[in-house]
Amino acid sequence: MNKELKPLPDTVKTQLQEERCISEDIIKTMRLGWMEGIKNGPWVGLPVLDPQGKVLFVKRRQPPGSDRKPKTMNPKGSHATLYGLPYLQQTTTRIVICEGELDVLALLSHGIEAVCSTGGAGSFKKEWLEYFPKGIQVVLCFDNDEAGQKATEKVAEIFQKHRLDVMLSHIRLPNEIGQGGDVIDFFLLCRSTETDPIKALFALEAPYVDAEEEEMTFSVARIQPPSRAMAFPEWQKTIKDNFPFLLTAAEVGLGLAGQLLIRDVTNCGAVVFIDVPAAGKTITINFFDAIKGITYSSDTFTPASFVSNAASIKKEDLSDIDLLPRIRRKIFLVRDMATIFSARDDDLLKNMGILTRVLDGEGLTTDTGIHGRRALRGDYMFMFLAGSTPIPLRVWKTMGTLGQRLFFLELNSPTKEEQVLVQQLRDLSYKKKERLCGDATKLLLHNLWNKYPEGVEWDRRGDDASLLSIIARCSLLLSRLRGQVIIYKDKWQGDDDEYQHTVPVVEKPDRI
Repeated sequence: MNKELKPLPDTVKTQLQEERCISEDIIKTMRLGWMEGIKNGPWVGLPVLDPQGKVLFVKRRQPPGSDRKPKTMNPKGSHATLYGLPYLQQTTTRIVICEGELDVLALLSHGIEAVCSTGGAGSFKKEWLEYFPKGIQVVLCFDNDEAGQKATEKVAEIFQKHRLDVMLSHIRLPNEIGQGGDVIDFFLLCRSTETDPIKALFALEAPYVDAEEEEMTFSVARIQPPSRAMAFPEWQKTIKDNFPFLLTAAEVGLGLAGQLLIRDVTNCGAVVFIDVPAAGKTITINFFDAIKGITYSSDTFTPASFVSNAASIKKEDLSDIDLLPRIRRKIFLVRDMATIFSARDDDLLKNMGILTRVLDGEGLTTDTGIHGRRALRGDYMFMFLAGSTPIPLRVWKTMGTLGQRLFFLELNSPTKEEQVLVQQLRDLSYKKKERLCGDATKLLLHNLWNKYPEGVEWDRRGDDASLLSIIARCSLLLSRLRGQVIIYKDKWQGDDDEYQHTVPVVEKPDRI
């Protein structure tokens, strides 16, 4: 069968490199070739090798850009097996199981050992477990669709039942690569955002947790009865009288608080106020500070503190310092995200990867060499309200690669003229005004928490259709505004003034 293969045409080889992220070395090592004179061809031939590197059969795949059917074909008489078997040697300590052969080739091209089933996503067999060395770490990374989710659950169940020695984790690819997106789409996204693809991919890795084991529960904090009634119009007037230019931001913060009472809300809401120093970000956040049972603030926050693995603390004492239980069903206030956004690229990827996972509201599971496995699973929904100075471009690129979870509100606080500042000196101090707004906010939230002690069952039938349309249009607009277009000079054009741009990476509006 191997004699059927001819060298790949240069155009096809270039397409595999540019459009499928497969290196020339891997094309050669994995013996890819060209097959002509066969029905529905020509084909790209992918030799399927046994553990010793002997060719078992040649799988056929349509070349890039072809719309011919079928897309792939196994020769008659062949049986499904693992593609990439030579890389499952006894010295291997980590292997990625993905969905297709091209995914394997792309991963290998980035120095990541990988295998897949030649029979498709859902065809992994129990007898293949003998190929996996004892104690190996297995990372599941299937396509971003329902079939990929089902394949992840099936393969995980096989390992959990028959290979307890295996350390099992998975990578949930971000929605930004689109429905059905795969590892190659993720690598292309990293290329367009100039992000390290290997570090970005493994920043999304998390220990695999069986969804059936999770117990999702809803609860509302018990708050002392309010000293008096406070309705939204009175609260709104208090904010407007003291800090009129912060009213919109304060209403956004109040909206986050209200979500904690809605039983249907399971994803965390996260908003970061953006503006230059002294623009009012911290003042607005302070409106919500120190409301026991509803808000929790921190001035020294790192994503690693959600589920701690501090080397200086005994494992049995770590639960006392974990952040997630303390912020569960509360608004987590962080006045300055600069320490997160200003981190080195490696630390930024790691931090944003943890934050991305935690903002799913399902908890966090970690595996470390210090304390082993630590898991907080279930309903760990919280709201996140933070402030930051204007964000560097590299941070936007990183967030676009890992998946957008944060929303940003630019305050655009007005520049005050001299006379306004003079009047400001004559008025109540900022701290007194801030205290008035904070007291009003606390009173309003206490009223809400006592009015709805069991939360709110949202009646969707009563929603105004025109308001729903506005929300839908805003989500479509915002997903476009958050799309990334990278501009660069094309050095191959031979013209210093020749600029190119990437295809815009636009997230789907569903989460928004």
